[in-house]
Amino acid sequence: IKSVFSKIYEEGNKRIGYLGVETFALNTYAQFKAELEKLEKDGIDSLIIDLRDNSGGHLVTVKNMISLFLDTTHVIYQTQDKTEIEKTYSTGSVTKTYPIVILANRQSASASEVMIGALKDEYGATLVGETTYGKGTVQELLSTNSGGQYKITTKKWLTPSGYWVNEKGIKPDVEVVLKEDYYLNPIVENDNQLQSAFELLRK
Repeated sequence: IKSVFSKIYEEGNKRIGYLGVETFALNTYAQFKAELEKLEKDGIDSLIIDLRDNSGGHLVTVKNMISLFLDTTHVIYQTQDKTEIEKTYSTGSVTKTYPIVILANRQSASASEVMIGALKDEYGATLVGETTYGKGTVQELLSTNSGGQYKITTKKWLTPSGYWVNEKGIKPDVEVVLKEDYYLNPIVENDNQLQSAFELLRK
């Protein structure tokens, strides 16, 4: 299943890369890496990562995706159980330098919020759109001796700065509510959230 879509927008004298990520499936990392490398080879000046309506997916996938932007000195998320807080670091070899804007809305949840938290806190990315869903817990799948399985919540996850998103979400740096025009005619010109991202990156 294809879950990553890329494009380059020419805005003034800027080449703005766009990566839309619909979910964090097991094969999303490979797609994301390939599309990002293609955009960088084509000489982008900046990047938009669109996580609108992305409700999450596999944590290992988003960890690998974040590591494409940050080197090993950067924390990408933390987990907290009853006794301790554990930091998870990037496995990347380089920290990129071009500006990044992330698009999100109220349906952006879980792994999307992990990516947003990491790139906001550690990279300096700008979040445009609406406050995210607010899903800040980690589940584990456990098996019983009889062969049954059950999923239980075992930990909180926190952003690198220690913020717990649960039931609060991540507030945008630039709040933009999608206008009705886009729902009636979903074209780039009517996507005022995307247009706000263009405006930021043209500067």
